[in-house]
Amino acid sequence: MATEIELCLSLWPEAAPLLVDEVALAYGVAPRTRELVSVYYDTPDLLLARRRMGLRLRRAGEQWIQTVKFGQMSDDGLSARRELEHVTRGQTLELQHIDDPEVQAFLCGSDVAPRLAPVFVTRITRTLWNVADAQGGQVELALDVGVIEAQGCTEPVHELEIELKQGALPLVFDVAQRLAQRVALLPQPCSKAERGYRLCVHKAVQPSGAQAPVLPPDATGHALAQALVGECLRHLHANLPWAADGAQPEFLHQSRVALRRLRSAWALLDLQAQGPLREWLDGLRRLGTALGAARDWQVLAQTVHTVPVLQGPASPESIAALRTAVDQAATQARLDVQQLLQQPATGQVLLQGLRWLHLDGGQALSGLAARKVGDRALTRAHRAVARLARLWPTLDVPARHTLRKRTKRLRYEVEFLAALYPRRRVATYRAVLQRLQEELGILNDAAVADTLLSTLYPLHPDAAYAAGLLCGWSRCQSDAAVHRLATWCRDRMPPSRFWSR
Repeated sequence: MATEIELCLSLWPEAAPLLVDEVALAYGVAPRTRELVSVYYDTPDLLLARRRMGLRLRRAGEQWIQTVKFGQMSDDGLSARRELEHVTRGQTLELQHIDDPEVQAFLCGSDVAPRLAPVFVTRITRTLWNVADAQGGQVELALDVGVIEAQGCTEPVHELEIELKQGALPLVFDVAQRLAQRVALLPQPCSKAERGYRLCVHKAVQPSGAQAPVLPPDATGHALAQALVGECLRHLHANLPWAADGAQPEFLHQSRVALRRLRSAWALLDLQAQGPLREWLDGLRRLGTALGAARDWQVLAQTVHTVPVLQGPASPESIAALRTAVDQAATQARLDVQQLLQQPATGQVLLQGLRWLHLDGGQALSGLAARKVGDRALTRAHRAVARLARLWPTLDVPARHTLRKRTKRLRYEVEFLAALYPRRRVATYRAVLQRLQEELGILNDAAVADTLLSTLYPLHPDAAYAAGLLCGWSRCQSDAAVHRLATWCRDRMPPSRFWSR
């Protein structure tokens, strides 16, 4: 039984020829090409998919190869799965030859084998290279270009798989990062099988929200780092490729949230960042700036179409001009994000994060308990929020913005660490933070709207009247929030610290 360890990266269709040239330039190895047709099998109720198992017949040249895959799967592009292969006598399943008693018994069972049927097909042109290092390590590069077909639907495939054949995992990242210097490569969180199954049920890809890290009460600091950064990267990779999709604005929102949570996780872990790690964090900031600008315009575009003050009969021409101007700015900001995703620098940043997760992953925290790391982080973040909240009546606009950012970071940290503490106490504390964050968010939305609208006045004077209406409405909302927060910060902050009991 073999264990397949590979990193899967997506690329833009026009980048495939560039990748071929880059491999030749970087490694000087000749490619070979194969035409692959793979037929995936499952039961009508998709029992294998629910068990995270794959069964396929693949035609490679004159041979048909039966493959069963199962075991660990990853949402960050790097996977390690066990696979069982058998050369069949034709395009026919030969389940009795599966070289694992448990897997064979399951697939040959009377409630499974008779119901197995093709569910989708992939048709791929695969370009292969073997790359070796001076220490005898070897990886196989596979550039796949083709299509997935299921239930009359199709989805194109443009991806690079880097499979470790011999040696240690760093070689996989060395090769990936070398190629990513000139070719835009993004982690591919979904396998071809997962995408094929999605086509089967006619389900479009959906935005993915944050998930609570799974941590046992006795987790180590190293396990905490792995869980936190791993979840944040999963969250980011699941949304970022579609962040410029205007039809699904939630992808952009979730991408921005994922980056903020990732920065908060790093602050919680309180690890030193030097060299490549510092470059990674700086790259995340640049990516976050672009996503933030696009999200701000997106929110303003949603506001100008829904806010009550712009629904009345007053100056319809100015209101229409404002909506058009804001929509155009939001579209341009999305195009800026799309251009950013097509630049090699973005893929390099994401690969640096994956490398840290899988090759380091917070080893410096191995000697600490996760609870100790969490207690220290929560105490530090809580004090920063409580100090500013107590001073609310005297805070200027920049200080209020700082309070909002620190409140959001503290809330993320509470969510990261929730599994380590009593659930009810965590929920009570989090509810206080969420209310505070919501009120501070109203102030921030008003400030952002003022800033963005001020950039439109010189270019669209016909929209000035409507922009003034919107600014006035936003400031009324902001003033009301300021008064509510004065009482809230006096009576409810700081809440009791659940981690110190």
